[in-house]
Amino acid sequence: MKSEIFFLKYAFPCSFVLLSRGEITNKEHDLLYKSAKEEKLYLSINKIESIFWRPLKFTGSKIDLKRAQKYWRFDHNKHIISEKIKDVDSKQCMVIPCEVISVSDNHTTVKSPFLDENMKMRSDFVKAKIGDKVTKHYDYICEKISERLYQKMIESLKKIMV
Repeated sequence: MKSEIFFLKYAFPCSFVLLSRGEITNKEHDLLYKSAKEEKLYLSINKIESIFWRPLKFTGSKIDLKRAQKYWRFDHNKHIISEKIKDVDSKQCMVIPCEVISVSDNHTTVKSPFLDENMKMRSDFVKAKIGDKVTKHYDYICEKISERLYQKMIESLKKIMV
């Protein structure tokens, strides 16, 4: 997967906050969604980087796959907890490793030790099946992950959720 697409699958869920603030237009929001869903860029990389400058200030000015993976899987939550960002529900904004417990139509229900209850998630970007390990950001599943990565993310979250 291209680094820009990986990045967008995690960044897109934040776009609702940007839209509500007037930082992006409805058209840009629609094109960001289409890009993540179809895995094809409908906005220039420069435009995407200007929209999502906040995470890029931690990963570097250009989207790089390894840095994006490290940021979204491990570092994003640290930044969300340490920074009180206006108009952001920090618990919703956290990237949480989950297990799929049911699948129907365009929604997938997941559970995680870090969620108070099972959550119904949008699975627009990922085809998941029962038992798959996935990550969630806001109400979207961002990617399927291995059991090993799931465990590493659980351990990482335990350290910062003290």
